[in-house]
Amino acid sequence: KAYLATGQAFETLGKKPEAASTYREMLRTGTLSTYPEFSTARDRLKVLDPSSS
Repeated sequence: KAYLATGQAFETLGKKPEAASTYREMLRTGTLSTYPEFSTARDRLKVLDPSSS
């Protein structure tokens, strides 16, 4: 939840590169893949950085 909250906070502040970086870091942490926040982070990253798909 902390990764997702941090990414969302960066988005709210208009810091899209930082948000994308936070989501990428979360997605690289394989042990988090079972959490519902994982798919939300993946979806947000697709919006912020379509080339990351």
